[in-house]
Amino acid sequence: MAFVVSGSAPISRTSTRVLCSPPSAASLGSLRNGMSFMSMNTLDSSHSATANAARPASGAKLQLDLVRLPYTGHRMRAPAAVPSGVNRVLVWFQADLRVQDNEALNEAVNRCAVPGGAFVPVYASSNHTTDRLNAAQELKSEMQKAGSDLIAVHSSSAADTANALLELVSAEHLQAVFLNFATSDRDADEQQRVISSLEEAGVQAFGFWSNALCDVSRIETAENEQLSLIALRKETAEANAIAKPIEAKRAMPKLPTPVYDYNTLELAAIHGRGTSRALAQLQSLDKESQTLNVRGLKGADLVLALKGALDCGSLSAKMVHSHIVTVMGEARGYLFNEIAFRTFTCGILRSKMASSVKTLV
Repeated sequence: MAFVVSGSAPISRTSTRVLCSPPSAASLGSLRNGMSFMSMNTLDSSHSATANAARPASGAKLQLDLVRLPYTGHRMRAPAAVPSGVNRVLVWFQADLRVQDNEALNEAVNRCAVPGGAFVPVYASSNHTTDRLNAAQELKSEMQKAGSDLIAVHSSSAADTANALLELVSAEHLQAVFLNFATSDRDADEQQRVISSLEEAGVQAFGFWSNALCDVSRIETAENEQLSLIALRKETAEANAIAKPIEAKRAMPKLPTPVYDYNTLELAAIHGRGTSRALAQLQSLDKESQTLNVRGLKGADLVLALKGALDCGSLSAKMVHSHIVTVMGEARGYLFNEIAFRTFTCGILRSKMASSVKTLV
């Protein structure tokens, strides 16, 4: 579901224990309610090839009595539907490189498959990693199987990304850009800069929560309180509290012919390097390794192995959650806490973005 957010005053830190950005790489945290989590969210995913050999330092613990999103004096507005007349859409793939469980993609397909509609899916990111390019190759392959394609553009900065999107929007007479909110600081920073450029050019951006377990803005909090990781843990603890992953579209609209050619990146359509590989790795999840009090760090190995896939979005949090519930019977364990933390981080980054972007839909 897309939603509208008005700009607000910059967020201020209200406590020395407030976490306004992801913790340092490989840090472990524990909360008063007994929940512990591992944050691998800030490691560069280019290192994921050696993930199985990596181990957090035994003393790398960060004690957090409360992890909070500072209260800004107002709430996000209630989710709002994309206007019914929007049927010419650019889908910006950045760190959501999958056809499964991709709300921005599905919404665009549903809207653009009509006479006069235009569907322009674009991969553009200044955060170059092997995992990301591999995932983009499989994404292109999957989109071609569905009758469409993926445009990939060169980008070395947020400005490059913004210029590419704006030129495509202008050339193809598109009405809006759809994207999924990022879960990492670097990707969120690029999103903020790009959306600001779109806004200045009069182009509307619609954001979706497909990279998170849920729409964090929907979690109820008292007006004088902050959104806490504890509240998020409670909200997502029940298996039925999380929506089922969205199935991939079997058919997608063809790209406009000819599509505007903007500094395209040669990207081979290769299957097996993105989502399919990550799903195969996910099959190694078992109850024993995911028990939080298991001795040693065996349970952390799968988090490390899947880190690159989660960073580039070839797996979504809900896809992982669904498999955890199938295997464990409930939402718990090292891997669940990782995706819960990423969801919390997504909410923090989204709130920070709202403080500098005038209007984000």
